[in-house]
This record gives sequence, structure tokens and C-alpha cells, in this order.
Amino acid sequence: MSSASLGLFAVLSASLMALLVWKRLVNRTELSKIVRGPPSHSWLFGNMTELGPSSEYESYGGAYTVRGCLGETRLVVSDPLALKYLYQNGDLFKMPPFDNVSSNIIGGYQNIFVAGQDHQQIRNMITPAFAPAALKDYIPYFQRVSEKVMQQWTDQVTQEFSGKAQIDIHRTMHQATLDSAKTAILGESGDYGPIEVAFADHCFNILSKLVGVPTKSSLLIERLSLAVLPESLLSILLYMPDERMNTIRKYRPFSLKFIDAIVERYTDLEKRDTVKSPDSVLDRMINNEEQRLSINRIATQVPALLIAGQDTVGNTISWALYEFAAHPEWQENTREEIIQARSKNRASHLDGLSYLNAHIKEILRLYPGAPMMFRVAKSYIALPLAIPVLSSDGRSKSTQIPIQKGQRIMFDLAAYNRKRSVWGEDAAVFKPSRWLDAMELGKYSGMGPYANLASFSGGSRSCIGWRFAILQVQTFLAEFLTKFRFRLAEGVTIRPVLTFTIYPATDNQEASLPLEIEPLA
Repeated sequence: MSSASLGLFAVLSASLMALLVWKRLVNRTELSKIVRGPPSHSWLFGNMTELGPSSEYESYGGAYTVRGCLGETRLVVSDPLALKYLYQNGDLFKMPPFDNVSSNIIGGYQNIFVAGQDHQQIRNMITPAFAPAALKDYIPYFQRVSEKVMQQWTDQVTQEFSGKAQIDIHRTMHQATLDSAKTAILGESGDYGPIEVAFADHCFNILSKLVGVPTKSSLLIERLSLAVLPESLLSILLYMPDERMNTIRKYRPFSLKFIDAIVERYTDLEKRDTVKSPDSVLDRMINNEEQRLSINRIATQVPALLIAGQDTVGNTISWALYEFAAHPEWQENTREEIIQARSKNRASHLDGLSYLNAHIKEILRLYPGAPMMFRVAKSYIALPLAIPVLSSDGRSKSTQIPIQKGQRIMFDLAAYNRKRSVWGEDAAVFKPSRWLDAMELGKYSGMGPYANLASFSGGSRSCIGWRFAILQVQTFLAEFLTKFRFRLAEGVTIRPVLTFTIYPATDNQEASLPLEIEPLA
């Protein structure tokens, strides 16, 4: 073949490759013409890095479009009917490719990322460990960890002449929820020494780091990689010079060693009898006669369970104490309820504490553990809406949104939890008493497994450990309120930061929540 022919072949091949990439980059249907959204001033980077709180886009209704890199259009949805459609038809959607790759790199075969029969098998194996009948066995684990936290606070207060101290509770709450979940999941004899300590050290805020505010460079690299590479080769992104990838690179070896240690312990039949904790989550999963899985698949679930609980539950307890401090009268009413229940030997019935549970529900409404959920359509879908949305030209309204295969969708659960059409005109206000005034709140029943909130997702992929998480929060708060009074720290402004979860920060420090803590007389 002549040099001219080779040159022509190279040009044609490059042109064909460019065309194929372009077709993968450009949406088949220009969704932004059907559904309006905030303007974007950059075709290259879009406007995803510029997006503010969900409240800024309430005027667009329950669905709007945003721009990703290279002209990509993404759909943001908070409409209640659309969310219920997602929950009821989860098999029509899949996790974004990058999320699947991240999961496999971190630890492998985890329930939150697998689908179909694999997902159902793992879910059936885990479910008995989080059933109501099993939960009562975990309360002592939570109480013992809460006692350690309270002793730390007492020691800090005794160093102050005023009888109270300003203490940053945020990291303490994350460590406490990780410790209590770890003990409940592994059992009291489940001490893995330095391996466990190293794993725990790399857990702090890891989900927020992995799914933090995206940078322009990370969005661009991810967009191009998805257009050029098959999903099986996306693991090369691990070596990308990006903060998220750096977090994974540091965390992965500790996660894998921790999994290996669990497998080694539970495959040693001689040790099995000596380390067995019949009340632990792990033993319940292993001894599940109806859904037996290999110890390898069971052990792989442990890091995911610990990480998910540490990040989300830790933030929930932090925000709960913050709002108690911001509403002292409500704090006193809740404390009195707990003390009275204990005097009548009803303290173990945490679900019967009306004020405490109203507070928890309002915290989960305004500060959901997982405020956003990302999905990709597996085929064409006509997504139904409860309230019609306007087109970009304002001339037409849509009650259904045509979604093509491969369309990326961001389900804004936090926005649903603050919708005035669902929760009333004061939806943006922290008002726990709303849960005392009505038998059932939320216009759309059956939204999620808990209080019609979207905070724990819903349907076949709802959070499997939601009862476990609620029990942790109930136990910790009930213990703390009977021993301490919480006030806002003077001169400190707390702001919420939206990443994978919603964590508190000050003007001077990320992931921080100082409160004034005073022991009760």
C-alpha cells in the first residue's frame, strides 16, 4: 500500500473513530428542549460545577435539565411520581458505569452495586440480620459505645472551670457510629487488630470524598473515558491524577486486607467455635439457612455496611444534636419525655418516644443521609410526573418525559423532602412538631420505608439497614440527652455541605461541628 493510501486510511479511520465518539457524546434527543433548566455558559464544562442548593431551582418544578461536559444533558428529578416510578421499576435503571467501577476497585461484590438475581440473593442473605426481631440484640453494643463518648465529653468538661466545654462533635460521632456498627456486625470477639484499625482510619468521610463536588477536569476525563472506553476497561481511571482516585488508591488495600482477615477467621473451623458471636450481623448472615452464600461473598459486604453507616448515621446524629442545640425548648421537652419513659421502665421502647422520633424524622427530612441518587436508563422510558413541567420555550407542558437509553438521571431526594407541594408551605423550616400534629405526613404515601421520606430510597433497592440506622440514632440521642445539655457555640456559624451526604462545616474547617456541652446536674 502506498504512503498516500496509508495516509488516506489513517484519516478515514480517525474520522470514523471521531464520529463514533461524537455519537456517544451527543444525546439522541435534545432533552433540554422538552424540559427547561438553568442556563449553561460553557459547552466544554457545562454548569454542573456551578450548581447551588436545590432550593435555587424550585421554580423549574419537579424536573429540570443541567449540562455536563461536551454538551451532555442530564436530567434532575424530584417529582414524587417520578421517584415512585424509579423505586417500583428499579430494573429499568442501572448505576452509572463509573460508580460500578469504583465499587469493584474498593472492595468488589457489594450488594449496593450488583443487580438482578445477584442483588436479590445478597439481599435475602442480609435481611434477617436487620429484621426487627434481631435489632434488640444490638442495643447494648450501641449503649456501650455511647458511654465511652460521654466519658470523653465529661473528661473534657472537667478541664474547664465553667463546667461546660466547646467540643467539636463531628469526628467523634463518625468514630462512634463506626465503632458501634463494627461491634454489632462483627461481634464483640471480632477484633482484627492493626488491620481493623488501619481500615477504620481510612473510612472517615470516605463517601463524601468519593462523591464530592466534581471538578471540571474530573468531569471532562470521565465524560471522554465513557465515550471512548468500554466499561470493562474503565478501571484504568484508578490511575487518574484526581482526588477521588487518590482516595480509592489509599483505601483499597486496607479494605481487601480486612475482607481477607474476615474470610480467614471464618474458614478456620477450629477458631469458628471460639470467635462465634451468635448475636452479630455477620454470624446471622453466615448461619442463614435459607440463603447460603460463600464466606467470600459475605465478607465483601462488611466494608460497605460499615462505611455506609459511618458516613450517613454519623452525620445524622451530628445534625440532630445541632438542631437540639438550636431549639433549646424542644430539647428540654424531648429530654423530659425520655426521663419519664425510663422512670416507668419503658426506656427500651424507643419507638414510643414521640418527641425523639419526631426530631429524627425531621432531621432525615432536611438532612438526608444520601441526598442524591444517580442512575442511567437501560432502555427507552416514559417517565411520569405528578406535576407537569414547562418546556424551554415556555409554550408547552409535559406530564411525561421521554428518556432515551443511556440517559443520565440525578434523582434529587433532598429536594423531594423539602417540596412545599408535599410537606406544606413551611417545608424548608425545621419544625419537628409537624410529625406530632398529623397521623401521616407527606402527600404521596409509600414513598420510602420510613415516614414517607425519600431518605432511605425505596422499592427493591431501599436501604436494607434502615431500621439498624434508626435504632443507632435513637439509642445515641436518648443516652446523650439524659446526661448532657447542648447549646450552639458562640461565634461559630455552621453550614451544610452537599456531597454524597450532607455534612456540617464551619467557616474555618470542613467536616466540623463545635457545640457547647454541659453535663446535667
